[in-house]
Amino acid sequence: MVTICCSCKREKKKSGWEKPGPGRAGKLSHGFCPECHGKMLARLEEHSRRRGLQPFFSCSFSLPT
Repeated sequence: MVTICCSCKREKKKSGWEKPGPGRAGKLSHGFCPECHGKMLARLEEHSRRRGLQPFFSCSFSLPT
């Protein structure tokens, strides 16, 4: 299975995220590369801030000691 970034379309390889080569074979899985993930979180945070909402990805909890 090949994982591709749903934003920039780079493929996840053992050496990191790279531009796709000619012709993809096999099944695809979608996700975000680290760069696009950071950009998306920033966009979501800004959207939430403008609407006066608490970002959905923030949470507070305490770990057991």
